[in-house]
Amino acid sequence: MVGVVVEEGIDSTIVSDWADKVGWSTQAYDFGRSYMYTDRPIYKPGDTVNIKVIDRVGYDGAYELRKEKNTTLRIRNSAYTEVASIPITQSAVGTYLASYTIPLDAPLGTFQFSTPYGSGWFQVEEYRGAAFEVNAKTAKDEYVAGDTLEATVDAKYSFGAPLSGGTVEYSITAQDYYFDKAHIDGVDFGAGWYDCYACGYGDSYVTRGVATLDENGKALIRTELDFDTLFSSESTRKNGKIFAIHVVVKDKSGRSVSGQTSAVVHRGEYYVGLGLGQHFVEKGQQIPVTIKTVDTLGNNRSVDNLTYEIARIEWKSFRRQEVDGGFYWRSEQKREVVHTEEVDTDRNGNYSGSYTPTVVGQYEIVVRGKDERGNAIEKTTNFYVFGGDTVDIRMSNNESLEVIAEKTNVKVGERPKILITSPYPNAKALITVERGKIFSHEVVDITGSIFAYEVPIKASYAPNVFVSVVLLSPRPELKFGNVQFHVGNEVHALDVKVVPTKTFYLPGEDVELKVTTKDMFGIPVSAEVSIAVADLSVLALSGNQKKNPLSFFYVSYLSIQKH
Repeated sequence: MVGVVVEEGIDSTIVSDWADKVGWSTQAYDFGRSYMYTDRPIYKPGDTVNIKVIDRVGYDGAYELRKEKNTTLRIRNSAYTEVASIPITQSAVGTYLASYTIPLDAPLGTFQFSTPYGSGWFQVEEYRGAAFEVNAKTAKDEYVAGDTLEATVDAKYSFGAPLSGGTVEYSITAQDYYFDKAHIDGVDFGAGWYDCYACGYGDSYVTRGVATLDENGKALIRTELDFDTLFSSESTRKNGKIFAIHVVVKDKSGRSVSGQTSAVVHRGEYYVGLGLGQHFVEKGQQIPVTIKTVDTLGNNRSVDNLTYEIARIEWKSFRRQEVDGGFYWRSEQKREVVHTEEVDTDRNGNYSGSYTPTVVGQYEIVVRGKDERGNAIEKTTNFYVFGGDTVDIRMSNNESLEVIAEKTNVKVGERPKILITSPYPNAKALITVERGKIFSHEVVDITGSIFAYEVPIKASYAPNVFVSVVLLSPRPELKFGNVQFHVGNEVHALDVKVVPTKTFYLPGEDVELKVTTKDMFGIPVSAEVSIAVADLSVLALSGNQKKNPLSFFYVSYLSIQKH
């Protein structure tokens, strides 16, 4: 088959197999997933490795236990020679357990363990535990731009004596911090990448240096928190930061141990939050606007002389002939301020206002202020106005279509809106809710440049679902876009707590642990639990990644391919 002709009434279209793909993805297929791990990441010859496998089979998140109860775990050494073949049997909850004792003459390096359904790795090395320990700590957990950050490095031998005369090499990096101490319904202080699956961390290099440990095994690191000096671009200076101090301590014999600490640096002495009744509104509908100001602890704070501004974002598009002779769309953004005023928040940090848009399009609200130190503080949010009018939108030179979600992190039962930005005065749209299968579909008539559509979120959509839009114009031309909703995987999560009966034990004593497992509603449930005990000095050699089978089994399963 090279293509199909699709007709319904007076509508028709041709879809070819090779030229009409507007999205790309892998093929859908039945699959199994095996989460495999060991009790620690690094071992010595003669050690025993404990291995656990959590195995499921299914498609699109609908898992069940594999019918084959017995399988084989194979282990290969660093030369990729098979050194063990261990029969393993599935437990009642779909797990497998195995142990393997590393021969004393085993080669060093990376060992692989595998079943027909997955594989994992562990390291075999000759090592000694770290000769000394390093602790780094900042003088305060939180600072404000303009302060001086101070961090103390404390190095001592395992038997308690200070490591004097050693050297400390340190580097400081920063990443964006998004304020999360004030939780007020409907008010956004900026969740940023904490709730954004596609966002970066905003990592940037700050400084580096060398210090010397004194006779008490301590060294002091200081840096001035001047954002104008430390960060070159205006965009990187706008947010608060998490400053991370990475240290490597070397003793006089050249042995080294690393450590790290971090501190929050607020952009100013207060934060501004913005709350809108809705982010998608119909033309002529009044929008309530709430401005909230709080201090760095999240407590209410009155702030004067805030600038409150609303601007309409317009796109001016034109075709330009390029060097290949073809004409291509180019778009320029224009920002028209439609409302501005100076406002103060009251003693509870509140200001309330409203705005009624009369023109369809995209709008931006910005609130700006300065604290007593002169730090610039800013909060921005957007809203969209839909209706039957035609306005200029950003044009594309391909089949891409901009689909905007009111929010992408949703809960079952919510009905978030999406906006379809159409470059045509009139068009038809096929809207599908899909993932590994199509949950629902609907054909709607699109009038105007910005069209709103409501998506009811169902339990079967967890942990994610795509809403795809195929737009067909009268010309005919085809545009495609989609948006992904993250419904969350909490329904599959277990709350596991491990508490020892006491904090300190003597050599030879038995350690007693109390383990509780509950579901998302706090109801106790029966579960199989694995517990590993490892020497921290050994884990310090290679780290100990946190194990999270929940994110392994319940992630974004599939992307979407459209013809």
